[in-house]
Amino acid sequence: MGLCLALERPWAGRHTEPAAVVYLAAEGAAGLRKRKEGYIRAGYAPAEGVDFSLLSAAPNLGTASGDYEKLIAVIEAAGIVPGLIVVDTVAKVIGGADENGAGMAQFLVTAEALAQHFGCFVLAVHHTGWGEDAQGRPRGWSGLPAALDVQLLCERKAGEMVATVTIQKLKDEPSGVRLAAHLDRVVLGVSKTGREVSTLVVDEVTESEAPVSQPKKESASKSQRLLMAAIAEAIDDHGEAVRPSGASGPIVRAVAERHVRDLYFKRVAEKADPDEDAEKLYDRQRNGLKRALKTVIDSQALVAIDHKGERFLWLP
Repeated sequence: MGLCLALERPWAGRHTEPAAVVYLAAEGAAGLRKRKEGYIRAGYAPAEGVDFSLLSAAPNLGTASGDYEKLIAVIEAAGIVPGLIVVDTVAKVIGGADENGAGMAQFLVTAEALAQHFGCFVLAVHHTGWGEDAQGRPRGWSGLPAALDVQLLCERKAGEMVATVTIQKLKDEPSGVRLAAHLDRVVLGVSKTGREVSTLVVDEVTESEAPVSQPKKESASKSQRLLMAAIAEAIDDHGEAVRPSGASGPIVRAVAERHVRDLYFKRVAEKADPDEDAEKLYDRQRNGLKRALKTVIDSQALVAIDHKGERFLWLP
């Protein structure tokens, strides 16, 4: 995808806007260098003149006192104005912080700051969970999907020469589209022991007709599912960076309860009972929301604090 942007070529049959690409290879840099050479050997990319910068480094982007400013300085010193920054992988750039909470929340704040500074898109490569029920969703902090504009699930079975890319979330656009990335093996040379040194490159990306597997959902009541969906949407649309534990605490992405309340009432769309006026209906809806909020807060699926004189909510 990054090479297609840098080379002004279509990707997956879709138009692309030309952009300089910075690929932050914090994990597996040697393999990525081989892959880059593979694209050149296979004739997919020229050896020079491609606006694609591969950086082998693992800056700390998971703490407030990390390497955010240093990374900006390095990119600007090289004269690069990126349209895309790829971070590969998130686990390697959060500075040893907890990816189940503060570290991931701070990374999201940092990624958004990078995007705003350069006017670019930040694409983060992240692992899925290990358990069977977790293999279709990002590992760690449960609030991560709500904070993303796009979520793609990439999968490849052992030995197969095709990888699938499922668009699980695309803000303001349909999701569930599945793409097939067809792979080629490129031999780069022979090792001292006579073993072929090779890499895999993407030949083409096409739309797939295969059924889309969606992430498995944990069981929850209808009211809880409605509430959590409303919270995720409210964080998407109205979320703010909040530091709940004081000046030295982690930054989280939270939303004022009033935004959640408005969405929740729209989703429930309850009708007034006989002899029930609008005020009584509102009171009943408000009490229902209050009970639902208490349930998910008590279960630690949601956190609430007072901020700016309002109650703010976020997903831990």
